[in-house]
Amino acid sequence: MPLDCGRSARQGAIRASRRSEFSPYYHATVIGRETLSLGGYLLKGTSIWLVKLIRLLSFVTVLFPAFLVFGWYYFTCNRTVFRYIEDDAKSTSRHYLDVYGAAVDDFEQNGSQHADGNVEISRSASPTSSSGSNEFVQQQMHAGKPVVVFLTGGAWIIGYKMWGALLARALVPHNVIVVIPDYRNFPQTRVDGMVEDIDASIQWVFDNCREFGGDPNRVVLVGQSAGAHLGSCILINKALASCELKSVSSHARLPTTTWKGTDLKGFVATSGPYDLLKMQDIFHQHGLDRHITQKLFRKNLVEFSPMHMLQHLRSIEKKKIPNIIPPVLVLHGTDDKTVRIFKK
Repeated sequence: MPLDCGRSARQGAIRASRRSEFSPYYHATVIGRETLSLGGYLLKGTSIWLVKLIRLLSFVTVLFPAFLVFGWYYFTCNRTVFRYIEDDAKSTSRHYLDVYGAAVDDFEQNGSQHADGNVEISRSASPTSSSGSNEFVQQQMHAGKPVVVFLTGGAWIIGYKMWGALLARALVPHNVIVVIPDYRNFPQTRVDGMVEDIDASIQWVFDNCREFGGDPNRVVLVGQSAGAHLGSCILINKALASCELKSVSSHARLPTTTWKGTDLKGFVATSGPYDLLKMQDIFHQHGLDRHITQKLFRKNLVEFSPMHMLQHLRSIEKKKIPNIIPPVLVLHGTDDKTVRIFKK
């Protein structure tokens, strides 16, 4: 549901919750707590992560002017924030998503604007198209725009919805709505918790995208790096659920949401790690210590490796796969040194 639900009491409670969860004090507290927790894991491992951290900070320092421009765009662009888990007991500051290209012109009239420039849209606010739009755009608006749900990367630790803003900037001018969900990172949760967050965010998109001008029949899922891994995991788990089979993972529960994998028009996976067993040494070399990897994936890399999960599905329901998994496009750079291509 959108942040504003149309009832004054509910509006007040949600706004108060949002102010608390998006305040500098709240974020400083969460970041401090999770940093200490992550530091505890790092200190138990090798010192490789420290060298990589110094290199990363040096890289960020050099590109800082560009990051300032990027940050300015993110905080000033026409972006709408929604909470995709309504249960206050379960929702955290990571259970929000950004919507770019929403077909609503008068945000201030139909919703309430915050100091950060983002807008909460009431469920009663109906999407309207610009009076200056041409006939083609008017028809597209009436039918609903295609929707891209983008899952950002970040090594399962530093992912954030802000990282996908430039993709939205590229696609919105082409009449595409872009939804970028945030999800909990390690050590706030393990990989199964991340999969559950993404599952819930996709369900929210199917349930609500018509309200901001999207077409639920034209939703494409896109994942990059860790996002490609998590997207692959949720689609295979959805396929297992549709076959009423048990998950290959003893930790990851099969999805309880109602959307099906074939409800998506497609899945685009870019630069994702799909065989964690083969990747663990490379992860270690790049600063993702084996100790953290074991904690992150609950000491069983096979259970959360899309390659092995797919093999499990193929061994049982090989003939049904084309009917339970949407079209998939896998993109990967042949010179990628972080997530390498392994040849048989």
